[in-house]
Formats: sequence, C-alpha cells, structure tokens
Amino acid sequence: DAERINKLVSAAPSIVTLSVTRNLEPTFAFLARELGLGEAGARAVLAKAPSVFGLRRENVGPKFAFFAERAGRDAAVAIFTKAPSLLGTSLERNIAPTAGWIVETCVSVGFGRAPGGELRSSTTRGARPNDDDDFSLKKTRPWDPRAVDVLVSCPSLLGMSVERKLAPTLAFLLAHFPDAPAP
Repeated sequence: DAERINKLVSAAPSIVTLSVTRNLEPTFAFLARELGLGEAGARAVLAKAPSVFGLRRENVGPKFAFFAERAGRDAAVAIFTKAPSLLGTSLERNIAPTAGWIVETCVSVGFGRAPGGELRSSTTRGARPNDDDDFSLKKTRPWDPRAVDVLVSCPSLLGMSVERKLAPTLAFLLAHFPDAPAP
C-alpha cells in the first residue's frame, strides 16, 4: 500500500534510482523464491533493510550459501530473515571469521562439537581456533546444531567485532561467572 511504499522510500531514497530488472526484481525473487520466504516474507525483510534492494544477486548468493552449507538451509533463512542487513556485510572480512569464532567458541566452552566431530574439553575456554580448524570459505563441514542455534537466536552477533566486542565480553563473563553453564 501507499503507506508502506512511503516508509520504504523514506528509509532508503536510493531505491527509486535502482533498476527494476537488475536490482528490484532479482532481489525480490531471490528472497521470495530461492530463500522460500514467499512474497509476504520478502516484503517483510525488505521493509527491515531496504538497502538489500541495492545488492546484486552475485553478492547475496554466496552469503546465503555459506550458511546453508554449514548451518543448513532453514538456519540460513532464519539468520537473514532476522538480520537482513547482514546481506550487505562482507562475507570474507566479517561474516565468515566471526561465524567461525562463534562456532569455535561454542565448542571451547563445552557447548558443541568441532566441525570434525570431536567434542572439545571445556578447559580450552576462550581459545582461538586451532590451526587445523578451518572456517574459511572453502571448507563446508557442517556446524554443531547447538552452535547454529546461537547464530539463529542472535544473528546480530555476526555484525560485531570479535576483537573489540565479542572476545572481551566472553573473557569478562568467563572471569566473573566461571561456574555458569555454557548455554
């Protein structure tokens, strides 16, 4: 309706400069059909983050594939539905390293299995990933479902700095609440 269109254009005026065939239609179709959100779901995502309209399919697809291969399709849909602005975040510089750190941290605090399947001791709390752990874009081993639950429940973590926010917060919590259960 007109009110929704006004809100959308007010939030992201550059939408009116985008190509219907190169930007608007492919983005809407990707969200509605490929992600399986349907038209109402695609509208809801785009209302939350209208800047997603300006992203190219070549930019959005690899981000979705990264999570679908490691966390499962349903988790990938949930992550981007809750935090669609992540679609505009760099996969290589931000999303992959932060997701890898979160998954590995879940393992190190005793809340999950490493991608290879081994359960790590909780004595490695807060440890950095081992050299043999690879969270790069090339490997596609599935992540532990409990770690995936963390990502799905709070996908905004993926937009935070590991060094400036996540690691210091975890260190504080571990130091001051050493007996707290991992979840």
